[in-house]
Amino acid sequence: MKGLFYVTFDTNVAMELSAHSHGSTSPSKEINIIIEAIQVGIIQPHISEAALTFELFCPEDRLIILLRYFAKYNRPQMPPVLELARRAYQELFDLGFRVLHAPRIALKSFLEIPSTAWAADVYFECKERLARYNHFLEDFGSWGPLNLKQLGAKLVKVHKLDTTHCPRLPGYAYPEMQMWAEGLLAEYKKPMCFPSAKEFLGHIRKLFADWFDVDSIASHYSYGFDFYVTRDTHGIFSSKHRKRLKEKYGVLILHPSELVNEISQC
Repeated sequence: MKGLFYVTFDTNVAMELSAHSHGSTSPSKEINIIIEAIQVGIIQPHISEAALTFELFCPEDRLIILLRYFAKYNRPQMPPVLELARRAYQELFDLGFRVLHAPRIALKSFLEIPSTAWAADVYFECKERLARYNHFLEDFGSWGPLNLKQLGAKLVKVHKLDTTHCPRLPGYAYPEMQMWAEGLLAEYKKPMCFPSAKEFLGHIRKLFADWFDVDSIASHYSYGFDFYVTRDTHGIFSSKHRKRLKEKYGVLILHPSELVNEISQC
């Protein structure tokens, strides 16, 4: 019978664990049980750097910050993350959480991760882990990044942005695709395809969320860990996709109560 479970938590559950660790909330029974399982060594908790990144900034600012960061020719210095978020993640590290690498996101640009907080390659060496990560993403290529970039490229044309500085060489994306983030920023500043900036942000918020959710699952799969725990039931976490993830990749998506049932059997 298994004595140690390697578990990846989505931010919605991880933040509950963090809040409990400093006593700011009254946790549910299942959260109490999970905390105890972590403390006695039944669960080794993890969180993906992809899941962390999307939560680092306040909701109204995070999308614009990310767009400006990804804009190739208009990249500002990154502002400091919210102190509240920084403290919450430090509490997770103190609780024993380890961070899974998600190379396509590269969280190090946003938040300093202690060297001791990175996850160990328990089942796969780094080279094989990266191959698994990339293989998973190939299967979900239409989620998040591609949709965002295609929309941004379309908006580059709509807003008639200057693309003359873009390289036109074999192997490079076409100029409008190179400037996808600038196209999205232009629509935010002066909506032409959406009724308002608010509706535009609502649309791309979902695309960004899909992107980061897929990368979070990809990093979990790449390490070959046991369970991914979330309260989310949308997008890649819907019942249809959960079935596919289990059958094709062996990825088990659990609600916190289901995790409690699993560990109660050990």
